[in-house]
Amino acid sequence: MTGKKLEGGWRRNIYYASHKMRDSSIYFDRVANDYEDMSKRGIMGWLKRKERACILDFLKKVGSGRVILDAGCGNGYYSHLLSKRGWKVIGVDKSINMVKEAKKRGIDVVRGDIYNIAFKIKFDGLLCIGVSEFCEDFEIALSNLMSHVRRGGWMILLLPRFNFWVIIYFLYHISHGILIRISKVSQLEKIIVSKGFEIICVKKPTPISQVMLLRRTDDNA
Repeated sequence: MTGKKLEGGWRRNIYYASHKMRDSSIYFDRVANDYEDMSKRGIMGWLKRKERACILDFLKKVGSGRVILDAGCGNGYYSHLLSKRGWKVIGVDKSINMVKEAKKRGIDVVRGDIYNIAFKIKFDGLLCIGVSEFCEDFEIALSNLMSHVRRGGWMILLLPRFNFWVIIYFLYHISHGILIRISKVSQLEKIIVSKGFEIICVKKPTPISQVMLLRRTDDNA
């Protein structure tokens, strides 16, 4: 394990897991063809069903028929769900093979990095589902993503919870050769406020995940 000397217990160890994280897109390129089936089985399938129900409940609160960005869309799972519900969805992902899988679903998707993507339009809404832990510095990526949401627009974040149970999630990814980083919500909240957003609702659908619904209230971005 690279990075800072780790001390202070498992919480600090997970938070500072790696100073230079491995590029997770390499892993997702490798499993792209099988990822859909993998995500339906066992504990992973249970987690995804719980999280999906929470995310869809939030989407009922924000309406339909608008243009949204699915940042870190993977194989287009949520992009496809939203398209069927009347949303115009644009997806972006760093993994070449995940982009190919999303296109098979008919998703309008481009390959890109959420750290520096730059669309010329402002979106009515933005999804960032299960992405933060694969970023070396999600705070930077979050700031960039928020600049793409129009005033009055919304954002949904799915994040790992910073608790004991996340150690299982951490070890699961270690076993697949991926080092993850769990962002502190307190730090993210500072960015959320500084970018002119407010937190509308937070739900915790599983022991290891939380979903945040945000609304942009001004033009500070």
